[in-house]
Amino acid sequence: MMNRQRMITFPLMQYIVIALVMIILQSCANPLPPSGGPRDTEGPLIIRTIPKDRTIGFNEKTITIEFNEYVDRNKVLQNIHITPTITYEATWSGRELELTFIESLQSNTTYSLTIGTDYADYAGNRPLEAKTIIFSTGSALDTGSISGMVAGQSLGVSVFLLPVNDSIESFNPTKSISMYKTQIGSNGQFTFSALSNGRYRIYAIQDIFKDGFYDIGTDGYAMASRDVTVPTNIAPVMMNVSKPKDTTAPTAMQALSQGSGLIEIRCSEIILEQSINASQFMVVYADGTLRKSHAAYSYPGRSTSLTIEHDSLMSVRKVQLNAEILQATDSSGNQCKDGLQSTELLKAEAQSKTPNIYSLSVKDSSVIDILPNIELVFSHSIDYDSLPARLTLSNGKGLIPLSFRKVTDNHVSISTIQPLQPDAWHTLRMNLKGLKDKRGAFYADTSVTIQLQSIDSRLFGAIKGEIRDDMKGGPYIISMKSDKGKTIIRSIEQSGLFTLNDIPSGSYTIHIFEDKNKDGEYDFGSITPFRFSERFTTLKDSVTVRPRWTIDGILLQFREP
Repeated sequence: MMNRQRMITFPLMQYIVIALVMIILQSCANPLPPSGGPRDTEGPLIIRTIPKDRTIGFNEKTITIEFNEYVDRNKVLQNIHITPTITYEATWSGRELELTFIESLQSNTTYSLTIGTDYADYAGNRPLEAKTIIFSTGSALDTGSISGMVAGQSLGVSVFLLPVNDSIESFNPTKSISMYKTQIGSNGQFTFSALSNGRYRIYAIQDIFKDGFYDIGTDGYAMASRDVTVPTNIAPVMMNVSKPKDTTAPTAMQALSQGSGLIEIRCSEIILEQSINASQFMVVYADGTLRKSHAAYSYPGRSTSLTIEHDSLMSVRKVQLNAEILQATDSSGNQCKDGLQSTELLKAEAQSKTPNIYSLSVKDSSVIDILPNIELVFSHSIDYDSLPARLTLSNGKGLIPLSFRKVTDNHVSISTIQPLQPDAWHTLRMNLKGLKDKRGAFYADTSVTIQLQSIDSRLFGAIKGEIRDDMKGGPYIISMKSDKGKTIIRSIEQSGLFTLNDIPSGSYTIHIFEDKNKDGEYDFGSITPFRFSERFTTLKDSVTVRPRWTIDGILLQFREP
């Protein structure tokens, strides 16, 4: 009986001792303030630092920071940023934090230590503002600064500075960390203080692993549009966060014969439609003949498949990519890899459908813009030269001149050369009788007639303003996003006064960028290999466009760093 009692008592005492140790450890990690008294509603303050702000000749091994109350210790440590970067160990004693440097401070160097605002006391109160102290190991303080803003999905973004010197071209952000680093505030803004005069390169990463390294394919990034000189450049630096870079190339994995001169190519991901062309695919016939395909296009209804057309009277052994030309790409520009060469052609269920219209972007009685773009997709390839005679747009006064743009072998984009008469009915007619695809197969004898109404000009307004740019660049792309979710894109060739007519009523946010590479899309730049971004700016306030009114005095100003 005695032995049994001892066996029961001993484990119980073990649990009690372990619980007491855990309580003691927890109290050491984050000691709680005394309870009682009135409710605390004020944020914590830093009441003392060693060294004091703007100290010179500092060569000590430690920095001391004292708070006026107990705070969340872990969060405080996450909010400390020292530039140039230096490693340290942190120890707490009550409300006092001590940072001990593991490495020596650089000589004749100004340091900036900032404690951000993303921490709280134990009542949940946050500090009203960040605290920064500047100190120097030399006899003078550097006073240069660079500030700016990171736009886009900027949560978790860190901004880095690189002094532009002889070693900058060898700097690899995937393997090295810049000495100058700061985090952005909740409003996207950032500031580097205590900088020596010189030239700096700026980049930012959405640091998922919080290790300071740029992880390609994982971290989003942002690039400045140019290097910044201290103290010459004082305007804020504008950067825009890009999503993580896609570096995985798509692969053409399978080729399936669908009979009648049609082959389906199955890929590992969606292929950018406008990057596809027939010369990218080589057809190996049963007699050993190697020829280019007749046509290639996105498979209607299957986003990761392509269709190629070939001579329907010849038997095919396999398909391969043409190694002599650029391949189709995904949306990130990664070229398609060939996974077909070692694979014989598979047989799928034969497709005996007669070629016809697959989709038309407008329906009968649709309301269209006065400068419409109509997208027409066919089930098979088409003869583009014969299409203008088969598709017309007219009003009561006659035919309206149209422009036809080939997207792929089965997709055409149709637009009017001149604006349509507002608030008027128009007739779109299409007759496919006698039309053939690239195999020589006839289209279905289809006729289409639909009525389209151009938008009422009484719903339009206009915007007048000025693009102010000391660099005298251009062309510029203005993007206006309405509160209804519609985006209007306009191109302006040069800086100066501009007028944007025929803007539907609504409230708009306005962004503008210099389309330096003239591809119509904003270029985020690249960290590695290095490339500056295109310049952009954003109008601070939204603009409300009213019917038959002109909003004047809109200033879109590029402030160069």
